[in-house]
Amino acid sequence: MKKLKILALSDLHLGEPESVLFNSGDCFNLIDITINKIIELSKGDKKYDSGIEQLILIGDIADLSLASDEEAYENVKVFLTSL
Repeated sequence: MKKLKILALSDLHLGEPESVLFNSGDCFNLIDITINKIIELSKGDKKYDSGIEQLILIGDIADLSLASDEEAYENVKVFLTSL
């Protein structure tokens, strides 16, 4: 069976209102799907005999160029606390 030990994510741009990872109750976004998939991978599944051991976040996690500091902080907080 395969092992998936590390998951690396980059350029999430959390907080950018036009992003599909923007946490807003009134429009479609992928943030919940992304979080659920990371949680699922951390537990392992049929393809992998154990879950991921490390999650590495690489650059541009929050979007501070297009989002306000408050939007960016809130979206990063939702993302990280959900994990």
